[in-house]
Amino acid sequence: MLLKPNHVDIEQSAAKAISCQRRLRAALSPVREALPLSLRFAIDDICKLSVDDLFMPHKLDNVDDLVQRLEVLLRDVGGAPVVHHTEEGDAFRVGGTEIGRKVEVLIDCLNAVRSHAWPVSDQIAARAALGRLP
Repeated sequence: MLLKPNHVDIEQSAAKAISCQRRLRAALSPVREALPLSLRFAIDDICKLSVDDLFMPHKLDNVDDLVQRLEVLLRDVGGAPVVHHTEEGDAFRVGGTEIGRKVEVLIDCLNAVRSHAWPVSDQIAARAALGRLP
């Protein structure tokens, strides 16, 4: 079966979103206590979402908001280290802070969750809308 270029495999995207949520829970542990309480509880809420709730638009809007709040925190804590490479190609990090690195990992995990969950949410909404057509 040939897929169109814009085709979304809803099952694969859903599985990836669930996997990314699991990675988010693991990434939260080392930095949780250093986060402000409001952010800590907001991330806890995302980590605890059931599979059904993970694809609800209002829950995904919360993820979008949380990413913006973490980006502000990232700037406030001195940023994340930037990867540079030697002439030989070896990677090394410059600048930023340790907490900034951990916050950046949270942001990356949240971005991964939403990049896979939003298409699933859209597909669910589209199927529901089509089901209501006469």
